[in-house]
Amino acid sequence: MSCFTGAAYRVFALVYDGRRVGRLIIGPFLPATVVEAPATLLNVDPGIERERAQSLLLKMPRAKLETVTRIAAHLKASLDLILFSGHKAFVTSQMHLLSVRESYRQLEDKTARLQEAFDKLKELDRLKSNFLATVSHELRTPLTSIIGYSEMLTEGLAGELTSEQLEFVKTIHAKGGHLLSLIMSLLDMSKLESGTMRMREERAIGIDSGDHCFPFPRFSISPGPVRPLRWPLPPGRPLALAYRA
Repeated sequence: MSCFTGAAYRVFALVYDGRRVGRLIIGPFLPATVVEAPATLLNVDPGIERERAQSLLLKMPRAKLETVTRIAAHLKASLDLILFSGHKAFVTSQMHLLSVRESYRQLEDKTARLQEAFDKLKELDRLKSNFLATVSHELRTPLTSIIGYSEMLTEGLAGELTSEQLEFVKTIHAKGGHLLSLIMSLLDMSKLESGTMRMREERAIGIDSGDHCFPFPRFSISPGPVRPLRWPLPPGRPLALAYRA
């Protein structure tokens, strides 16, 4: 492409991946064949001085068309490399972004499944607590009657009992009390799990605390005769703060 000043330009299309993405313009430069200011430059304005225009025109860079073509080829190769590197980085970043989005989606799915499992477990825990409370209450009601009637029989309110019958009734009373304590423990456990357990502070004597902790005899397992275990407490029966449900 020529200019009225006598200078020249070379325009090259930039094509990447079969698509035109821009153009490369090299110039202005003065061809080797131009040695003086052309008439087209002088005719633009009659006030232009030929000598000054000639001196300024000759200061313009001068190059052959073959040299400009080689420069353009090198520039196009450099731009192709830059475009390829940029496109590669863009594709890599897009792939990384898609991978992060997919990982986030999988994490959301796992979180939703975990939340669903947690809700189910929470509901099962609530049903278990309600079941324990209901069953414990239904067992405690008739068991209280059994303990009460066994006490009445032990005291002879229904008539005198033989020694063997009295021993049987005492065993029923003791085992009923033990079973009642287990049921009360189940109720306390359900209250603890449901967060409805209330504690109150009391003053207790040391020996009484031991009695509350061990309400039933404990026995050692050994090849010899069975003997009860004892827990000696220091004398003085010190006071202690205890929490009762």
